[in-house]
Formats: sequence, structure tokens, C-alpha cells
Amino acid sequence: MPRSLDRERLHRDLLLYLSARGSASGTDAARGLGISQPAFSRLARELGGDLFVTGRARSVRYAAYREVPDVGRRVPIYEIDELGSARHVAILHATRPNGFFVEALVDEVQSALFGDLPYFLHDLRPSGFMGRLVPRRHTDLGAPNDIQLWTANHCLHYLTKYGWNLPGNFIVGDDAFRLYLANRTGPTDAVPEKRRSAKYAEFANDVLGAGPAGSSAAGEQPKFVASKSPGPVDVLVKFSPPLTNPLSQRIADLLVAEHISHDVLRSCGHETPRSELIEGGNRLFLEVERFDRTAIGGRRGLLSLFSLDAEFVGRLNSWTDSADHLAAQNRIAPALREEIAWRELYGRLIANTDMHAGNLSFVTRGTRVVGLAPIYDMLPMMYAPQQTQLPQVKFVAPIPDPTQAPIWEAARAAAREFWATARTHALVSVDFRRIAAGNMAVLDELKGLGDLLPVAARHAH
Repeated sequence: MPRSLDRERLHRDLLLYLSARGSASGTDAARGLGISQPAFSRLARELGGDLFVTGRARSVRYAAYREVPDVGRRVPIYEIDELGSARHVAILHATRPNGFFVEALVDEVQSALFGDLPYFLHDLRPSGFMGRLVPRRHTDLGAPNDIQLWTANHCLHYLTKYGWNLPGNFIVGDDAFRLYLANRTGPTDAVPEKRRSAKYAEFANDVLGAGPAGSSAAGEQPKFVASKSPGPVDVLVKFSPPLTNPLSQRIADLLVAEHISHDVLRSCGHETPRSELIEGGNRLFLEVERFDRTAIGGRRGLLSLFSLDAEFVGRLNSWTDSADHLAAQNRIAPALREEIAWRELYGRLIANTDMHAGNLSFVTRGTRVVGLAPIYDMLPMMYAPQQTQLPQVKFVAPIPDPTQAPIWEAARAAAREFWATARTHALVSVDFRRIAAGNMAVLDELKGLGDLLPVAARHAH
């Protein structure tokens, strides 16, 4: 066989070998190809730009580059801090067969190889109500209309082209960063406070028609992102259907309930976003200030419990269960575990049946967890309409177990205050006031139950 053809075969065989394994050491690759270590070293030099090489000395590993359509082989990842300063934190390298290598440039990010889009970018994938609008709004992406069919390549194309205003503080790619700069220097006009009623009604009609560019907030509740003045202040606005029937009124009741929950939790010393109820266009709007944005144009990093559990735990049983495992791995501070347990218990006491792992998030710097994000999406979802029907359900309060002794009474009292406030709120329907009154009575019957819990557990940490 001519030498040139032999080299071509070896080039092809090496790329196929690495594609099948994701990455390999030089020793393993040489053995797999049936060649000596010096021959492999020459082969790696000849392939040059087709190989991604990481590590030093005996820890060197090789992977084969691949081209992500409309993106390329590598893209930068930027982070915006709370003061609005940007830093280049990593380079994302696309590797065969479908993976990525994160090359960390700062201490708060770890270099690692991933078989899919890295876990810390998972929350940027289009999802929920607004995520489903992305393919319709950005037809130039050529991505499937069903976002559940999107591959990592589809997601990366979207992130690098339009992902300048997504949850958290990561921006992937130079094009998205240029969009971020354009919107910082020439932002869309913020909505004056006095005009919110009319403008939010317009925005609701718009988002139901097509959806705003550059945004994707998770969750099924119809919503849009906006900014209001003075400030400007970045907000997420949820809205009800036109208030013409009991179903739409129930959705409005739940928006009120979420606002009440914010106020009650804040009064109990728990961090929640500021929110406000606004009526307009025969709809009710819940305006929530974005806690991943700061008043001076900065951003805060966020990672959902879903992303962390999926990468490091693989259970997704409950908030507290995931927190226990993450704390045991030193990925979150042990002190956060009790606050998470408190939130989960409070949620059960207000009939929140939708405490999935996307509804709890952590504040991050780089990919390192530095604290808990404020409480969000905390409302009695047991009463949400189901398939155009109002559920006929009975609230059964949870009975504490001994491990909940330190948190039981405070959570019960907070939940009791929530139901008491909902029972008399002017924007709550007569039907939901009745529900709130009944549930308040249920929690009143549990007063004193905490005194029966074990004393040792009550003072445990």
C-alpha cells in the first residue's frame, strides 16, 4: 500500500476510534490502532486541527473535533457579573460523536468532557410556554417545531445566535454577546409604571401570537419578559386568560396566590422576588422582578436543582432528597439543606403539587454554587385547572416526621398566614376564598403538633 494511502487510513481509523469512545489517552489510542506510541504521536501532529488535546504529560487525552452546523467547532462562554462586568469563563469545544469539552478559563469552572450539552447550560434550553414559541419566532434556525425534538446542536445554534437574555448570566458565543451589547447600549424602551396596564395587555396578545425575541422562560404559565421604568427594572410577567369564566378566574386566583406567597414568605425572613398585581385588558397580570438581574444592569448566575441532580445525583425524588446528596458531595453548603427542607414543607402545606426540580434554583459564580436563589413559583397548584375542568380535590395537610421538628411550626404558621390572607384578598374569587378558609382551618387543627415532636430532633442541625 502506498505510504500516503496508509497515512490516510490511519487518519481515518484514529478519528473513528475517538468518535466511538469520546476521548482516549495516547497509550490507549496507539494500542487500539495497533501502532507504536511514537507513531501515534506523529499521527496526532499530522491531524493537527482535527484533534482536541487536553491535559499534560501522562494525563493528556485526545478527542476528535466535529462541526456543529452554523456554529463551528468551538465557541466562547461569557459570564456577566452583578456589576455588569463580563468575563470569558470557558471555551466549548464540540467533539465526536455528539459531545462537548469544556475548557475552563477561570477557577469557578471545571474542565470536563460531556456526552451532551454541559449540565450548566441545560437551563438555557428552550422550555415551557415561551420555549415553545422559539421555533415559530426564529424560523431561520431550521429547527423542529417541537422543542422536545431539539438536539444539543439545535440548542447551541439558538444559544449562539439569539441567547442574549436567557435565565442566569451565561452568554454563549460572540453573536449572542453582540446582541447583549446592542441591547445594553440601545435597549428597547422600558414601560412606564403608569402605562403597564395597557402595554401589558398588548404584550400578552403579542406573545400569544408569536413571542418576543431572545427570551425563553421555563414553565407552562403564559408569560413574557419586559422592563419597567423608572429603573429600568427587568421583570417576568405572568397573565391570565380574559376573565370571562370560572376557569380563567381560577388562573387569576393562582396568580394572586403566588403574589401573596411572596409577601408572606418575605415577612417570615425568606428571600422572594418583589411582585405586583396589575389589571388590564380584562386580564390579571403578575409582575415579578427578575432575581437574576440587578438594578445596575448586572446579572446573577443560576443553576436549577434539575440540572445539578441530573448531572451529579440522578434521583429527582424530592427537593430535600436531592439536597441531601448534593450536600454529601460538597456541591452545596450543608446549611442550605435545612432551608430547602423548609421550602418543601411550606409548599406541601399550601397545596403546591408542582415542586419539580426546575422550581428550585441556586445562585452561582461560574458553575460553583454560592447560595440559594429566592423562592419562586410557590403557589397551590393542586387547584389549577386540569383539561378545562376545575379539580374537585380535598386538601390533606402533611403530618411531620421527626426530622422536621426544627422547621415544622414555622412552616405551618407561614402556610396558615398564606391561607388567611388569601381568604380575604380583594382579587380572590368567592370560590377560592372558601377553599382558603377551609385550608386555614385544617392548619389550625395542627397547631401544637410540633410540641409532640422529639426534642433532640428539634434542636438538631
